[in-house]
Amino acid sequence: MPNIALPHHTTENMKNWFDYFNSQYQYIRGDFNLRLGGVLTNSIERAGNVSSGATDLVDYIFEKNQLKNNGDILTFSFKGTYAANGNNKQLEIEFGSQTIFDTTALAINDGAWILDVEVIRTSASTQDIFVKAFYNDLAKTAYIAGTQSDNITIKLTATGVATDDIELKSYIFNFNPID
Repeated sequence: MPNIALPHHTTENMKNWFDYFNSQYQYIRGDFNLRLGGVLTNSIERAGNVSSGATDLVDYIFEKNQLKNNGDILTFSFKGTYAANGNNKQLEIEFGSQTIFDTTALAINDGAWILDVEVIRTSASTQDIFVKAFYNDLAKTAYIAGTQSDNITIKLTATGVATDDIELKSYIFNFNPID
């Protein structure tokens, strides 16, 4: 694996520093054999649905070429609560052009929900997607054979009747490369 060398401290040529930072960027982006995993993004900022329309609570772009090797894994988790009323509430997760999970509209009165997703690359254009969902005193799982596109847009959409029928409390995206 190549090393990234710091420019000599007496170097006054800015090109050497540019080359250094450009090399750092390329390594982090996966253009070389060094692949970094870990938390891609996370938030504990509250977000709620707005009136009776569908509201994107999370709209994240997972950039192309990150699931580079078979076995690379992307995981993400969404956690939130329902308002204490009898309104219909619905959560939906989209992965690219696919809906990978949908609670359907349910009259849920109070409580919490957790949606955990694991995406495992199985070939250059496909992946296995597993979803664990805990909501409305239910535990469900789902399996989807997914397809990859360039950049993958991942959305969590909430639909309620009144504003803040559904609140997102936190989310986290993790990337675990195989090597």
